[in-house]
Amino acid sequence: MTMLEFDRQEAKQAPGAQDALGAQEASGAQDASGAQEASGAQEASGAQDAPRAQEAPRAQEAPRAQATRAQATREGTGELWTERLVLRAPRRQDARAIARLINDRRIAENTARIPHPYSLADAYAFLAQANRDPGAPSFLVTLADGTLVGGGGIHVVSGRDPEPGYWIGVPYWGRGYATEAARALVDHAFTELGCARLACRARVSNPASRRVLEKCGFQWTGVSLIRIHALQSSAPVDCFRLDRGLWASLKSWGRRT
Repeated sequence: MTMLEFDRQEAKQAPGAQDALGAQEASGAQDASGAQEASGAQEASGAQDAPRAQEAPRAQEAPRAQATRAQATREGTGELWTERLVLRAPRRQDARAIARLINDRRIAENTARIPHPYSLADAYAFLAQANRDPGAPSFLVTLADGTLVGGGGIHVVSGRDPEPGYWIGVPYWGRGYATEAARALVDHAFTELGCARLACRARVSNPASRRVLEKCGFQWTGVSLIRIHALQSSAPVDCFRLDRGLWASLKSWGRRT
């Protein structure tokens, strides 16, 4: 998981959050943490560009032209589709499934803002404020049959680079879902949101998350400290960055990011 995920205090301030039984956010991202790992993705699978893309040598293909169903946005649905996953906007009826899946200390301790224990009230609070800003989308990650496996999103703070984040439920670890979801979030951030650069953080004690970021093309920039809500203390994190130019180059070279 990356460090982007849902913030309990911010969620409680959202209209309707006080009505909920409970629980907060999951996705996010942010790690969204945090995320953001927190929403929906959008349109244009890039399939319409395919004929033009095939006319040019592979090295000259534009990132959008190379998009396959794995990076596609289902037009008009706000969904992001990968080979095995669907990233879609969270709905109120998802609250119980979110609370059950994310209520695990192993998830919370590897994100910045997900609380533990995570209650139904926390989930409702998250749902009340999710996707109020279209530039900071939150998603739930599901299988094609609708089974919830995690969440993610893009966390936006003024004056800082947008931060993709994600979390995957413990029963679904070790299947490559984190990398697949993270790639979809990165592609969405650059193609649909117009981001120039992305930043991510992962706890130094979480090598699996660092490997996910490296597979997505992120470059290590250093180490810093971040407050971990579930620990009620700070912990060191590896910091990563990916700019649009490098992402586009990796796409043009045929390397999946």
